[in-house]
Amino acid sequence: GMGNGHGIEASVGNRKVVSELNRKIPVQEEGVVIVKVLVNPDGKVINANARATSVKLKQVAEKEAYKVRFNKVSSLTENEEGTITFRFKMNY
Repeated sequence: GMGNGHGIEASVGNRKVVSELNRKIPVQEEGVVIVKVLVNPDGKVINANARATSVKLKQVAEKEAYKVRFNKVSSLTENEEGTITFRFKMNY
């Protein structure tokens, strides 16, 4: 479990997440949003595309996906595709 706040799971090759979003995202909705991401060799998310039933959650998830940083892989010459899954919980 992630305790309070939002959960995040990332799957991009063998990458590790080195820095995450601020969990205090003011969301008035709950839901799970999967964001397809493109990560460059430096570990930066350069493209994010979410599918969500809620436009608001889609926008928030895409915005937050760009803030996630992965470890740098200097041997890579190509960008890597993967997903970041956000579990949004309301702040009660």
